[in-house]
Amino acid sequence: MIRTPSDGGERPKMNLKAKLKQMKSHLEEVEHVIDTESHRRDDDKQDEIQESFKQLGFHPFYFEGETAYRKKIVYPFSDGERDLFQQLHLMTEYWGESMGSHPLSTSGRSPEELLFFDTETTGLSHGAGNRIFLIGYARVRREGMEVTQHLLKDPGHETAFLTGFLDELNRSDYIVSYNGKSFDWPQVKSRHALLQAMLPSLPETGHIDLLHAARRLWKDELPSCRLAVVEEEKLGITRVDDVPGRMAPILYQEYLFDQHPHALKGIIEHNDQDVRTLVRLYLEITERYLGGHRPMTWKEHLGAAKWAEQVSQYELAELHYTKTIQSEDVSAEVYYHHGQLMKKLKRYDEAKHCLLKATHAKSEVSLKASLELAKLFEHQLKEPCKALQLILGYEEVDQEHLFRKHEIQKRIGRLEKKCRGFH
Repeated sequence: MIRTPSDGGERPKMNLKAKLKQMKSHLEEVEHVIDTESHRRDDDKQDEIQESFKQLGFHPFYFEGETAYRKKIVYPFSDGERDLFQQLHLMTEYWGESMGSHPLSTSGRSPEELLFFDTETTGLSHGAGNRIFLIGYARVRREGMEVTQHLLKDPGHETAFLTGFLDELNRSDYIVSYNGKSFDWPQVKSRHALLQAMLPSLPETGHIDLLHAARRLWKDELPSCRLAVVEEEKLGITRVDDVPGRMAPILYQEYLFDQHPHALKGIIEHNDQDVRTLVRLYLEITERYLGGHRPMTWKEHLGAAKWAEQVSQYELAELHYTKTIQSEDVSAEVYYHHGQLMKKLKRYDEAKHCLLKATHAKSEVSLKASLELAKLFEHQLKEPCKALQLILGYEEVDQEHLFRKHEIQKRIGRLEKKCRGFH
Protein backbone atom coordinates (compact mmCIF):
# COMPACT_ATOMS: atom_id res chain seq x y z
CA MET A 1 0.00 0.00 0.00
CA ILE A 2 1.31 3.41 -1.03
CA ARG A 3 0.95 6.13 1.58
CA THR A 4 0.10 9.64 0.38
CA PRO A 5 0.90 12.95 2.17
CA SER A 6 -2.73 13.10 3.25
CA ASP A 7 -2.51 9.87 5.16
CA GLY A 8 0.82 10.55 6.74
CA GLY A 9 3.10 9.29 3.94
CA GLU A 10 6.33 11.09 2.83
CA ARG A 11 6.19 13.92 0.27
CA PRO A 12 7.99 13.25 -3.01
CA LYS A 13 11.37 14.98 -3.01
CA MET A 14 11.85 17.99 -5.44
CA ASN A 15 14.88 17.48 -7.63
CA LEU A 16 17.73 20.06 -7.61
CA LYS A 17 16.90 21.47 -11.03
CA ALA A 18 13.34 22.23 -9.99
CA LYS A 19 14.55 23.88 -6.78
CA LEU A 20 16.98 26.13 -8.68
CA LYS A 21 14.28 27.09 -11.13
CA GLN A 22 11.95 28.00 -8.27
CA MET A 23 14.70 30.03 -6.55
CA LYS A 24 15.53 31.85 -9.79
CA SER A 25 11.90 32.78 -10.28
CA HIS A 26 11.73 34.05 -6.72
CA LEU A 27 14.96 36.07 -7.10
CA GLU A 28 13.71 37.64 -10.32
CA GLU A 29 10.55 38.72 -8.52
CA VAL A 30 12.63 40.22 -5.69
CA GLU A 31 14.98 41.98 -8.17
CA HIS A 32 12.01 43.38 -10.04
CA VAL A 33 10.53 44.76 -6.82
CA ILE A 34 13.93 46.26 -5.82
CA ASP A 35 14.52 47.65 -9.31
CA THR A 36 11.03 49.17 -9.43
CA GLU A 37 11.51 50.68 -6.01
CA SER A 38 14.94 52.00 -7.00
CA HIS A 39 13.56 53.59 -10.17
CA ARG A 40 10.72 55.07 -8.18
CA ARG A 41 13.20 56.58 -5.72
CA ASP A 42 15.38 57.85 -8.61
CA ASP A 43 12.33 59.39 -10.29
CA ASP A 44 11.27 60.96 -7.01
CA LYS A 45 14.81 62.34 -6.55
CA GLN A 46 14.88 63.75 -10.09
CA ASP A 47 11.46 65.31 -9.56
CA GLU A 48 12.75 66.84 -6.34
CA ILE A 49 15.86 68.21 -8.09
CA GLN A 50 13.78 69.55 -10.95
CA GLU A 51 11.42 71.26 -8.52
CA SER A 52 14.42 72.83 -6.73
CA PHE A 53 15.76 74.15 -10.01
CA LYS A 54 12.31 75.49 -10.84
CA GLN A 55 12.36 77.44 -7.57
CA LEU A 56 15.62 79.01 -8.78
CA GLY A 57 13.95 79.95 -12.08
CA PHE A 58 15.48 77.13 -14.19
CA HIS A 59 13.58 74.80 -16.48
CA PRO A 60 14.82 71.55 -18.07
CA PHE A 61 16.22 71.39 -21.59
CA TYR A 62 16.35 67.90 -23.12
CA PHE A 63 18.66 66.66 -25.85
CA GLU A 64 19.55 63.08 -26.88
CA GLY A 65 18.53 61.61 -23.53
CA GLU A 66 20.42 64.28 -21.56
CA THR A 67 19.08 67.10 -19.44
CA ALA A 68 20.37 70.61 -18.80
CA TYR A 69 18.71 73.59 -17.18
CA ARG A 70 18.02 77.01 -18.60
CA LYS A 71 16.77 80.26 -17.08
CA LYS A 72 15.62 83.42 -18.81
CA ILE A 73 14.53 86.59 -17.04
CA VAL A 74 13.89 90.16 -18.20
CA TYR A 75 14.73 92.97 -15.79
CA PRO A 76 12.64 96.06 -16.62
CA PHE A 77 14.77 99.19 -16.78
CA SER A 78 14.93 101.25 -13.62
CA ASP A 79 14.54 105.03 -13.79
CA GLY A 80 18.31 105.42 -14.16
CA GLU A 81 18.57 102.79 -16.91
CA ARG A 82 15.71 103.67 -19.24
CA ASP A 83 18.01 105.03 -21.93
CA LEU A 84 20.47 102.11 -21.96
CA PHE A 85 19.10 100.74 -25.24
CA GLN A 86 19.24 104.17 -26.86
CA GLN A 87 22.76 104.78 -25.52
CA LEU A 88 23.99 101.54 -27.07
CA HIS A 89 22.26 102.39 -30.34
CA LEU A 90 23.85 105.86 -30.49
CA MET A 91 27.24 104.43 -29.56
CA THR A 92 27.07 101.95 -32.43
CA GLU A 93 26.16 104.71 -34.86
CA TYR A 94 29.00 106.87 -33.60
CA TRP A 95 31.55 104.10 -34.06
CA GLY A 96 30.34 103.52 -37.59
CA GLU A 97 30.29 107.17 -38.67
CA SER A 98 33.26 108.68 -36.87
CA MET A 99 35.73 106.27 -35.37
CA GLY A 100 36.27 103.38 -37.74
CA SER A 101 38.05 100.30 -36.41
CA HIS A 102 38.81 100.05 -32.69
CA PRO A 103 38.84 97.26 -30.05
CA LEU A 104 35.76 98.87 -28.45
CA SER A 105 33.89 99.39 -31.70
CA THR A 106 30.40 97.95 -32.21
CA SER A 107 30.04 99.41 -35.68
CA GLY A 108 27.40 97.64 -37.76
CA ARG A 109 25.80 95.92 -34.75
CA SER A 110 22.43 96.54 -33.20
CA PRO A 111 22.17 96.70 -29.38
CA GLU A 112 20.37 93.31 -29.35
CA GLU A 113 23.37 91.65 -31.02
CA LEU A 114 25.72 92.51 -28.15
CA LEU A 115 26.12 89.47 -25.90
CA PHE A 116 27.43 90.50 -22.47
CA PHE A 117 28.95 87.17 -21.55
CA ASP A 118 30.46 85.36 -18.54
CA THR A 119 30.99 81.78 -17.34
CA GLU A 120 31.57 79.92 -14.09
CA THR A 121 33.85 76.88 -14.20
CA THR A 122 34.92 73.94 -12.06
CA GLY A 123 38.45 75.35 -11.85
CA LEU A 124 40.42 78.53 -12.42
CA SER A 125 42.91 77.13 -14.94
CA HIS A 126 42.87 76.02 -18.58
CA GLY A 127 43.52 72.35 -17.72
CA ALA A 128 41.74 69.53 -19.51
CA GLY A 129 39.82 68.66 -16.33
CA ASN A 130 38.35 72.12 -16.10
CA ARG A 131 34.87 72.55 -17.51
CA ILE A 132 32.15 75.19 -17.62
CA PHE A 133 29.07 74.53 -15.50
CA LEU A 134 27.29 77.88 -15.86
CA ILE A 135 27.03 80.17 -18.90
CA GLY A 136 25.35 83.52 -18.48
CA TYR A 137 24.77 86.44 -20.82
CA ALA A 138 22.71 89.61 -20.99
CA ARG A 139 21.06 91.21 -24.00
CA VAL A 140 19.71 94.75 -23.95
CA ARG A 141 16.16 94.77 -25.30
CA ARG A 142 13.89 97.75 -25.75
CA GLU A 143 11.77 96.60 -22.81
CA GLY A 144 14.62 95.79 -20.43
CA MET A 145 17.73 93.72 -19.79
CA GLU A 146 17.30 90.04 -20.62
CA VAL A 147 19.56 87.61 -18.76
CA THR A 148 19.85 83.97 -19.88
CA GLN A 149 21.72 81.30 -17.92
CA HIS A 150 22.52 77.70 -18.85
CA LEU A 151 23.43 75.25 -16.09
CA LEU A 152 25.17 71.88 -16.36
CA LYS A 153 23.14 69.31 -14.41
CA ASP A 154 26.19 67.04 -14.08
CA PRO A 155 29.27 66.29 -16.22
CA GLY A 156 27.50 63.45 -18.02
CA HIS A 157 24.97 65.87 -19.53
CA GLU A 158 27.39 68.33 -21.14
CA THR A 159 26.06 67.81 -24.66
CA ALA A 160 22.59 69.04 -23.65
CA PHE A 161 24.15 71.92 -21.71
CA LEU A 162 26.21 73.20 -24.66
CA THR A 163 23.42 72.54 -27.18
CA GLY A 164 21.06 74.70 -25.14
CA PHE A 165 23.58 77.54 -25.30
CA LEU A 166 24.38 77.12 -29.00
CA ASP A 167 20.68 77.06 -29.87
CA GLU A 168 20.47 80.67 -28.67
CA LEU A 169 23.80 81.93 -30.03
CA ASN A 170 23.37 83.75 -33.34
CA ARG A 171 26.02 84.23 -36.02
CA SER A 172 25.50 87.98 -35.77
CA ASP A 173 26.13 88.07 -32.00
CA TYR A 174 29.09 90.10 -30.75
CA ILE A 175 30.56 89.06 -27.41
CA VAL A 176 31.42 91.57 -24.69
CA SER A 177 33.25 90.02 -21.75
CA TYR A 178 35.70 90.64 -18.92
CA ASN A 179 38.80 88.53 -19.51
CA GLY A 180 36.71 86.43 -21.88
CA LYS A 181 39.26 86.46 -24.69
CA SER A 182 41.86 84.82 -22.48
CA PHE A 183 39.68 82.58 -20.34
CA ASP A 184 35.92 82.19 -20.90
CA TRP A 185 35.70 81.90 -24.69
CA PRO A 186 38.74 79.58 -25.06
CA GLN A 187 37.02 77.32 -22.50
CA VAL A 188 33.86 77.27 -24.64
CA LYS A 189 35.90 76.46 -27.75
CA SER A 190 37.81 73.72 -25.92
CA ARG A 191 34.69 71.96 -24.64
CA HIS A 192 33.00 72.35 -28.03
CA ALA A 193 36.02 70.78 -29.77
CA LEU A 194 35.74 67.69 -27.53
CA LEU A 195 32.05 67.19 -28.30
CA GLN A 196 31.72 68.80 -31.73
CA ALA A 197 30.48 65.61 -33.43
CA MET A 198 27.31 65.83 -31.32
CA LEU A 199 26.92 69.62 -31.24
CA PRO A 200 25.77 72.41 -33.58
CA SER A 201 28.64 74.42 -35.05
CA LEU A 202 30.23 77.20 -33.00
CA PRO A 203 29.83 80.56 -34.80
CA GLU A 204 32.81 82.84 -35.36
CA THR A 205 31.95 85.92 -33.35
CA GLY A 206 33.57 89.29 -32.72
CA HIS A 207 34.78 89.92 -29.19
CA ILE A 208 35.30 92.99 -26.99
CA ASP A 209 37.27 92.26 -23.81
CA LEU A 210 36.65 95.00 -21.26
CA LEU A 211 39.46 93.84 -18.96
CA HIS A 212 42.03 95.16 -21.45
CA ALA A 213 40.13 98.44 -21.73
CA ALA A 214 39.85 98.77 -17.95
CA ARG A 215 43.60 98.29 -17.59
CA ARG A 216 44.21 101.01 -20.17
CA LEU A 217 42.28 103.51 -18.07
CA TRP A 218 42.73 102.38 -14.48
CA LYS A 219 45.80 100.17 -13.94
CA ASP A 220 47.71 103.10 -12.37
CA GLU A 221 44.70 104.34 -10.42
CA LEU A 222 43.01 101.31 -8.86
CA PRO A 223 44.54 98.72 -6.52
CA SER A 224 43.30 96.02 -8.89
CA CYS A 225 41.34 95.76 -12.13
CA ARG A 226 39.22 92.86 -10.89
CA LEU A 227 35.61 93.35 -11.96
CA ALA A 228 34.39 93.72 -8.36
CA VAL A 229 36.89 96.55 -7.72
CA VAL A 230 36.09 98.37 -10.96
CA GLU A 231 32.37 97.90 -10.36
CA GLU A 232 32.54 99.52 -6.93
CA GLU A 233 35.09 102.26 -7.67
CA LYS A 234 33.89 103.34 -11.10
CA LEU A 235 30.23 102.32 -11.30
CA GLY A 236 29.34 102.95 -7.67
CA ILE A 237 27.87 99.46 -7.26
CA THR A 238 28.36 97.78 -3.91
CA ARG A 239 27.22 94.17 -3.75
CA VAL A 240 25.63 92.87 -0.57
CA ASP A 241 26.17 89.22 0.47
CA ASP A 242 27.83 88.46 -2.85
CA VAL A 243 29.38 85.02 -3.38
CA PRO A 244 32.76 85.64 -5.08
CA GLY A 245 33.54 83.81 -8.31
CA ARG A 246 36.46 81.93 -6.74
CA MET A 247 33.87 79.97 -4.72
CA ALA A 248 32.24 78.58 -7.86
CA PRO A 249 34.26 75.31 -8.06
CA ILE A 250 33.62 74.51 -4.39
CA LEU A 251 29.90 75.21 -4.60
CA TYR A 252 29.48 73.13 -7.74
CA GLN A 253 31.25 70.17 -6.13
CA GLU A 254 28.97 70.57 -3.11
CA TYR A 255 25.94 70.47 -5.41
CA LEU A 256 27.20 67.35 -7.21
CA PHE A 257 27.79 65.62 -3.87
CA ASP A 258 24.43 66.22 -2.20
CA GLN A 259 22.30 67.05 -5.28
CA HIS A 260 20.80 70.16 -3.68
CA PRO A 261 20.54 72.87 -6.39
CA HIS A 262 20.15 75.60 -3.78
CA ALA A 263 23.87 75.23 -3.07
CA LEU A 264 24.33 77.08 -6.39
CA LYS A 265 21.98 79.97 -5.62
CA GLY A 266 24.73 82.39 -4.60
CA ILE A 267 26.97 81.76 -7.61
CA ILE A 268 23.97 81.95 -9.98
CA GLU A 269 23.13 85.39 -8.58
CA HIS A 270 26.80 86.41 -8.82
CA ASN A 271 26.93 85.44 -12.51
CA ASP A 272 23.65 87.27 -13.16
CA GLN A 273 25.05 90.46 -11.62
CA ASP A 274 28.33 90.13 -13.55
CA VAL A 275 26.69 90.09 -16.98
CA ARG A 276 24.41 93.02 -16.14
CA THR A 277 27.40 94.97 -14.85
CA LEU A 278 29.16 94.46 -18.19
CA VAL A 279 26.45 96.49 -19.96
CA ARG A 280 27.04 99.52 -17.79
CA LEU A 281 30.80 99.04 -17.79
CA TYR A 282 30.94 98.96 -21.59
CA LEU A 283 29.10 102.28 -21.77
CA GLU A 284 31.22 103.77 -18.98
CA ILE A 285 34.53 102.84 -20.61
CA THR A 286 33.45 103.80 -24.12
CA GLU A 287 32.13 107.21 -23.10
CA ARG A 288 35.36 107.92 -21.26
CA TYR A 289 37.45 106.86 -24.24
CA LEU A 290 35.41 108.94 -26.67
CA GLY A 291 35.79 112.01 -24.45
CA GLY A 292 32.16 112.26 -23.41
CA HIS A 293 30.77 114.42 -20.66
CA ARG A 294 31.67 112.08 -17.82
CA PRO A 295 34.18 113.56 -15.33
CA MET A 296 37.61 111.95 -15.74
CA THR A 297 40.82 111.93 -13.75
CA TRP A 298 44.07 112.98 -15.45
CA LYS A 299 45.25 109.36 -15.33
CA GLU A 300 42.12 108.28 -17.21
CA HIS A 301 42.72 110.98 -19.82
CA LEU A 302 46.35 109.89 -20.16
CA GLY A 303 45.39 106.23 -20.57
CA ALA A 304 42.77 107.10 -23.18
CA ALA A 305 45.22 109.41 -25.00
CA LYS A 306 47.91 106.73 -25.25
CA TRP A 307 45.36 104.20 -26.51
CA ALA A 308 43.95 106.58 -29.11
CA GLU A 309 47.45 107.43 -30.34
CA GLN A 310 48.32 103.72 -30.57
CA VAL A 311 45.38 103.08 -32.90
CA SER A 312 46.12 106.25 -34.92
CA GLN A 313 43.10 108.21 -33.68
CA TYR A 314 45.23 111.32 -33.31
CA GLU A 315 42.47 113.88 -32.95
CA LEU A 316 41.02 112.01 -30.01
CA ALA A 317 44.49 111.49 -28.54
CA GLU A 318 45.15 115.24 -28.68
CA LEU A 319 41.82 115.92 -26.96
CA HIS A 320 42.76 113.68 -24.04
CA TYR A 321 46.33 115.00 -23.78
CA THR A 322 45.00 118.55 -23.71
CA LYS A 323 42.53 117.71 -20.96
CA THR A 324 45.32 115.99 -19.01
CA ILE A 325 47.54 119.07 -19.22
CA GLN A 326 44.66 121.23 -18.02
CA SER A 327 44.41 119.24 -14.81
CA GLU A 328 46.05 120.41 -11.58
CA ASP A 329 48.45 117.50 -11.17
CA VAL A 330 50.35 117.22 -14.44
CA SER A 331 53.34 114.89 -14.67
CA ALA A 332 56.32 115.18 -16.99
CA GLU A 333 55.16 111.95 -18.63
CA VAL A 334 52.06 113.74 -19.92
CA TYR A 335 54.12 116.48 -21.57
CA TYR A 336 56.50 113.90 -23.01
CA HIS A 337 53.73 111.86 -24.69
CA HIS A 338 51.90 114.96 -25.88
CA GLY A 339 55.13 116.29 -27.35
CA GLN A 340 55.68 113.01 -29.16
CA LEU A 341 52.23 113.23 -30.69
CA MET A 342 52.74 116.84 -31.80
CA LYS A 343 56.03 115.81 -33.38
CA LYS A 344 54.29 112.96 -35.21
CA LEU A 345 51.70 115.44 -36.49
CA LYS A 346 54.52 117.82 -37.61
CA ARG A 347 53.38 120.54 -35.24
CA TYR A 348 56.93 121.24 -34.19
CA ASP A 349 56.50 124.38 -32.10
CA GLU A 350 53.92 122.64 -29.90
CA ALA A 351 56.16 119.58 -29.72
CA LYS A 352 59.08 121.74 -28.59
CA HIS A 353 56.98 123.40 -25.90
CA CYS A 354 55.77 120.05 -24.45
CA LEU A 355 59.15 118.32 -24.58
CA LEU A 356 60.85 121.29 -22.89
CA LYS A 357 58.33 121.00 -20.04
CA ALA A 358 59.14 117.30 -19.71
CA THR A 359 62.92 117.91 -19.49
CA HIS A 360 62.46 119.76 -16.19
CA ALA A 361 61.63 116.60 -14.31
CA LYS A 362 64.37 114.79 -12.46
CA SER A 363 63.46 111.34 -13.68
CA GLU A 364 63.81 108.83 -16.48
CA VAL A 365 61.26 110.89 -18.43
CA SER A 366 63.56 113.93 -18.53
CA LEU A 367 66.30 111.91 -20.26
CA LYS A 368 63.87 110.54 -22.84
CA ALA A 369 62.39 114.01 -23.40
CA SER A 370 65.83 115.57 -23.82
CA LEU A 371 66.84 113.01 -26.42
CA GLU A 372 63.58 113.48 -28.34
CA LEU A 373 63.91 117.26 -28.14
CA ALA A 374 67.50 117.01 -29.38
CA LYS A 375 66.28 115.00 -32.37
CA LEU A 376 63.64 117.68 -33.00
CA PHE A 377 66.20 120.49 -32.90
CA GLU A 378 68.64 118.57 -35.12
CA HIS A 379 66.35 117.18 -37.80
CA GLN A 380 63.15 119.23 -37.96
CA LEU A 381 64.13 122.67 -36.60
CA LYS A 382 67.69 122.53 -38.01
CA GLU A 383 69.29 123.89 -34.82
CA PRO A 384 72.07 121.38 -34.06
CA CYS A 385 73.82 123.59 -31.49
CA LYS A 386 70.70 123.72 -29.31
CA ALA A 387 70.44 119.96 -29.67
CA LEU A 388 74.05 119.61 -28.51
CA GLN A 389 73.49 121.82 -25.46
CA LEU A 390 70.52 119.67 -24.45
CA ILE A 391 72.34 116.37 -24.31
CA LEU A 392 75.81 117.37 -23.14
CA GLY A 393 74.61 117.03 -19.57
CA TYR A 394 73.69 113.42 -20.19
CA GLU A 395 77.09 112.30 -21.53
CA GLU A 396 77.89 110.59 -18.21
CA VAL A 397 74.78 108.52 -17.64
CA ASP A 398 74.44 106.13 -14.72
CA GLN A 399 74.73 102.36 -14.96
CA GLU A 400 70.99 101.90 -15.53
CA HIS A 401 71.25 103.84 -18.79
CA LEU A 402 74.34 102.22 -20.28
CA PHE A 403 72.25 101.03 -23.20
CA ARG A 404 71.79 104.73 -24.11
CA LYS A 405 75.38 105.81 -23.43
CA HIS A 406 76.64 104.76 -26.84
CA GLU A 407 73.69 106.47 -28.55
CA ILE A 408 74.33 109.71 -26.62
CA GLN A 409 78.07 109.78 -27.31
CA LYS A 410 77.48 109.07 -30.99
CA ARG A 411 74.92 111.86 -31.20
CA ILE A 412 77.25 114.31 -29.41
CA GLY A 413 80.04 113.57 -31.87
CA ARG A 414 77.76 114.13 -34.86
CA LEU A 415 76.30 117.35 -33.41
CA GLU A 416 79.76 118.76 -32.62
CA LYS A 417 80.69 118.34 -36.28
CA LYS A 418 77.48 120.03 -37.38
CA CYS A 419 78.00 122.91 -34.95
CA ARG A 420 81.58 123.47 -36.22
CA GLY A 421 80.14 123.68 -39.71
CA PHE A 422 77.70 126.37 -38.53
CA HIS A 423 80.50 128.68 -37.31
